[in-house]
Amino acid sequence: MDNPHQLYIDLRKTDLLIAEFRHRLDCQYRLIAGLHQQRARAWLEKLRARQMEKHMTALCMHRDALIQAVAATQASVSGHPGRDAADADRGTVAAPRDAADDRTAP
Repeated sequence: MDNPHQLYIDLRKTDLLIAEFRHRLDCQYRLIAGLHQQRARAWLEKLRARQMEKHMTALCMHRDALIQAVAATQASVSGHPGRDAADADRGTVAAPRDAADDRTAP
């Protein structure tokens, strides 16, 4: 798991999962609001929402670990651990470049 490219892919996948769970959680809370009259079902949906919150928290922790792993990998490669650690604290991770990045030039 020391491969920076694989760490970046894992980070992107985790970001997508977090976005999906945020959307699901928003939908879940809207459903709860609509079911206020149906207390039994609303209680079950609240329980499901709590489970989703726990899962999203675990994904966020996994994402933070991936960012730290990317920063550590970049620090060992570039020889500038202070700069890379600061970048990790800000949540910035350099994406691998490809030919598509060069298309922005006029």
